Amino acid sequence: MEKTNLPKISTAVPGPRTRELIKRKMLSFTKNQLGQIAVQRAFGNLVEDVDGNVFLDFSSSTNLIGYNHPKIIMAIHDQINKFIGASPILSVPFIECAEKLKEMLPGELKEGKIAYTTTGSEAIDLATRLARAYMKRELIISFHEAHFGEGTSECSRLAGDYRPRYKGGLTPLILDTLFAPWPYCYRCPLGQSSDNCDLACLSYFEEILSFSQEKVAAVIVEAIPANGGVLVPPPSYMQGLSSKCKEHGIVLVVDEVFSGFGKTGKFLAVENWNVLPDIACLGKSMGGELPISAVATRAEIIDQCDFLAYGTQGSFSGNACSCAATIATINVIKEEGLLERARKLGEYMKRRLEELADKYTNIGDVRGIGLILGLELVKDATTKIPANEQAELVLQNAYRRGLLISKVGRYGNVLRMTPPPIVTKEQVEVALGILEESLKSTL
Repeated sequence: MEKTNLPKISTAVPGPRTRELIKRKMLSFTKNQLGQIAVQRAFGNLVEDVDGNVFLDFSSSTNLIGYNHPKIIMAIHDQINKFIGASPILSVPFIECAEKLKEMLPGELKEGKIAYTTTGSEAIDLATRLARAYMKRELIISFHEAHFGEGTSECSRLAGDYRPRYKGGLTPLILDTLFAPWPYCYRCPLGQSSDNCDLACLSYFEEILSFSQEKVAAVIVEAIPANGGVLVPPPSYMQGLSSKCKEHGIVLVVDEVFSGFGKTGKFLAVENWNVLPDIACLGKSMGGELPISAVATRAEIIDQCDFLAYGTQGSFSGNACSCAATIATINVIKEEGLLERARKLGEYMKRRLEELADKYTNIGDVRGIGLILGLELVKDATTKIPANEQAELVLQNAYRRGLLISKVGRYGNVLRMTPPPIVTKEQVEVALGILEESLKSTL
């Protein structure tokens, strides 16, 4: 990659070589997503495509410490030269990785136990199995707007979204999941105003429990529903939910696959609300782009579920190279102060996005914590009609200018920005400039 810290577009995008690869892809796979690039190489938060165009990546869900971090490359290289093997063969990285993870976790989880999986979906699947086995109950309470992955039938059961991406081909499903409304404060599902709602959604949750408490094993919640639209809950909601789980003796499972590993300025996003889960699911940013995920629980839970004797689920979970990459990732987080950096940069970016919202009335809401940020676009600030078509245009215009962002949410009208904490202030300013120009061009 040419030495640069900023985007550089030298062809029409997608370029000719990228378009050729897209054609080849469509012969073997499903439809191409608009804005997709064919990556040639990447470094930090810059991605170069096969046509030589360089993009700032503010869209990745798996890139906490940047692409191809030298310390990750070194750790993987060293481990490959020693032993690549998968579980259940014991290796030094297998043990050290779990120990490092526990050092980063809050409260009782520091003294808890770890089970490796390979993907976030598998971690969710294992967490709910653990909860059911531990509690000897079958029901799980999930939430509208929740997206727990696409890889297993369990994730499809738990998803509070009936679009084919999450439920397709897997219905009807066993009715062992109850759903509660998520506190989507900008569009309150219960028709309340956030100024005086008195957490009606939490009262609704209590109503669900009153009819099914003796059968409920666990509540599973995304710390921040990122695919649902960066739906940050009120602090008192998460605290109230945790209290109700304790009060009723129900396991609290928190999906930190997207939000964990420091993106919000805390290792687990729920730490922002002083909430401690019984089970936490980790993944995505964990292995420095290598596949690995994990479930962290209170020791008591795993100790009563002896089908986890090896500490792994699946042939390739706990792979030595992935464990070595995870150890290196945690070391980089500590050495480079990335938790604090994510917090400070996130606060700065959110302020700047709020300034944009003051200038453009079609930005209905700005929300997020740390470096998980979202802008909800609307046609009219009063009616809040979703501007999903405009969101797609902004996404494409930003892409053509060299900035990669995501479009999420129930209506496809939320622009999500998730830069890694290694991003520079200069890159942030360039990205915000591209975003504003892209917004202007759609008005």
